Amino acid sequence: MKPTAIASLTHDLCFMPLKAPFVTARGRSDQARAVVITLTAGDGETGLGAVSPAGYVTGESFEDVQESLHAIAAAFQGADLADPDAFFRDLRDRFPKAHSARAGVEMAVMDIHARRAGQPLWRHWGASEREVVTDLTVPIATLEEARRVASAAAADGIAHLKIKIDGTHVEESMERIRVVHEAAPDAQLLVDANQSFTPESALAFLDASYAHDFPIRLFEQPVLATDIAGLVKVAAHSEYPVGADEAVVTPENCRAILDAGGVQVVNIKLMKSGISGALEIIEMCRAAGVTLMIGCMLECHIGIGAAVHLACGTGAFDYLDLDAPLLLKEDIAHGSFTLRRDVLTPGESPGLGAVLDAAC
Repeated sequence: MKPTAIASLTHDLCFMPLKAPFVTARGRSDQARAVVITLTAGDGETGLGAVSPAGYVTGESFEDVQESLHAIAAAFQGADLADPDAFFRDLRDRFPKAHSARAGVEMAVMDIHARRAGQPLWRHWGASEREVVTDLTVPIATLEEARRVASAAAADGIAHLKIKIDGTHVEESMERIRVVHEAAPDAQLLVDANQSFTPESALAFLDASYAHDFPIRLFEQPVLATDIAGLVKVAAHSEYPVGADEAVVTPENCRAILDAGGVQVVNIKLMKSGISGALEIIEMCRAAGVTLMIGCMLECHIGIGAAVHLACGTGAFDYLDLDAPLLLKEDIAHGSFTLRRDVLTPGESPGLGAVLDAAC
């Protein structure tokens, strides 16, 4: 077997407690989960990846991810990793619907690739920024809980708060924004509707928001991911930047939105596009003059680490929503980055630099 060939690809399901339940317009999570991937090459070099899918985004459950990983392991046993880009193209061609599963495999491949080169991934991708600053999410909860989260964030000096809202409860959503702004008056606000508005109700919501003069930096995914015309319409009539999140899973999705008239911001998540797709979307949006955001699911240290390295390496992102480490009570790994308040700094160890703390 070649030193650069895949000797084995295994995975384990891990559980991580949250500090508090995480509630959005799409559901509730009481704990975080991750499928941790270990890829071993012919020379014994290993790489780590991690997968935390959101079924309403890519259509994958944790069970689907594990089935896909079994199939990928069988299909690519002995495959050569000397050219990661060629491997990623083959992986996408053979498993086009396994978005999150492919993302985890790509992380592990790039971990090995950068380890062999003796450099951390953020330097491999350009070393554009030494650190990045994330927002903190205020989930859908009682107004008192929203006030508590916002007050604590303000006391900690966190400058950006992402407020989850439900477009089917407009008055309650508006009140949540007001309460957060009152508790953290200096914070910039991002509002994430997770597809819960119609185009018409989103525009009405915006009109009401303008009257309050809230410091909103972004109105994210107001309408259904499949309603491209509606999303573009809201973006064209909004005084706030409008972002596409669930609507952009693949580079092809991004191209369709840009061709339809576009939005101001595109949110890249590795669990949607993987590393290879993220790099394509970055190039596409830069050429179109569209601002980029990098986001996450409720991911473990490994998955967030890959996003931190990509963000610092490319310097492509004006919006950063990598707050899973602030939401987890316990994690399963360390070493890929450090977290200080809301500042994420990638490490200098080769590859991702992540170290598992214990077996799942």
